[in-house]
Amino acid sequence: MAVQVSVQSCPSSAAPVLHQLSHNCLAEGAGDVPMMATTTSASGSTPVDSHHNPQQQPMPVLLRGSIARSIYERMQREEQLRYFDKSKWYSIDRQLITRELNHTFAPMDYDCETQEFVDLCYQKSDQYFTHLFHSIARTILCLFMSSTSVNGLLGRGSMFVFSDKQFRALLGDHLLMTDSNMYSSSSEPLIDIIGSDSNDSVDTNAGADRVLIDLGAGDGKITEIMSKYFHKTYTTEISPVMRKILLKKGFNVLEVEEWCQTGLQYDVISCLNVLDRCDKPLSMLAHMRSALRPKTGLIVLALVLPFSQYVEVNDNHRADHRPSEVLAIDGHTFEEQLVSFVANVLAPNGLQVVKWSKLPYLCEGDLELTYYWLYDVVLVLKAVGDDQ
Repeated sequence: MAVQVSVQSCPSSAAPVLHQLSHNCLAEGAGDVPMMATTTSASGSTPVDSHHNPQQQPMPVLLRGSIARSIYERMQREEQLRYFDKSKWYSIDRQLITRELNHTFAPMDYDCETQEFVDLCYQKSDQYFTHLFHSIARTILCLFMSSTSVNGLLGRGSMFVFSDKQFRALLGDHLLMTDSNMYSSSSEPLIDIIGSDSNDSVDTNAGADRVLIDLGAGDGKITEIMSKYFHKTYTTEISPVMRKILLKKGFNVLEVEEWCQTGLQYDVISCLNVLDRCDKPLSMLAHMRSALRPKTGLIVLALVLPFSQYVEVNDNHRADHRPSEVLAIDGHTFEEQLVSFVANVLAPNGLQVVKWSKLPYLCEGDLELTYYWLYDVVLVLKAVGDDQ
């Protein structure tokens, strides 16, 4: 049984480079659909819940006012969300994927940092009038700027892709081997070897030439998780508002169209939930591959599945928001589309899966719901071919 999440009121992404979850806004690309986590079955859509599935009761006749009706409907959605089985965020059907993908799969679970993000969402969910102000302001501001810029201006819609622990589980061993074998025999924990909580305190003997670039860094919160393991961190971001936020946080911000022309070689290139929102995803994959440090460079790529391409802003100003380059991803389920993506997109472009996992792509909520989520596949890739 496949799980599908439709989103109506979440932040939407700007274009090639951002973290603001317009993946949430699948509704923007496919028509407005009320937000609710549902399972798709032969009999239609029903609330997602493996332990508790309360029947949706008809609305009392007395709830005529729009505010009362809104609060009542939100209570129903929150009940479904609270009892949702979060293990589904991380589970896959191993029988539906290839032997190679089975071998490189890294199981994850609902850890403390993920819980902290969800708890923060619940704390903010009580701020009804703040959400009301954001809803009104967003409606007006979106007439003049992208949804991503609006979210940055209002300080809303923060994202969560992976925790520090999950990032280390995906990339830890390869971080140790990136530059040389000088750490290969060490038994110390990765976080003690590579660095501590800020770029300034990184041990220069342990990563002096480690370079990260985060494409579409958004407000930089996900970048902060990764950057402490590198001596220097670069970012790109198409939203002017988000660029200012990144600069205030001390990140180097490169131009969206020029980052791959600087001559820099990166130990890790992160591209988190950008391919399905960018106009030329195949060109972006080629740019990432060519900018990797030879032999040792890695790409951390996140993609929402089921897959849906939608470009909020592009150079062609297409009214249908379709990209110039379409990714050949077939199938309906998470597993089917993952297998297709690896075989039809990554392999032909000289990229091989080193490790991967399934994680929830979380977004702070609004008047409609405490938080939103979609299924993410997060892959660690290396370049293969004669030039590598």
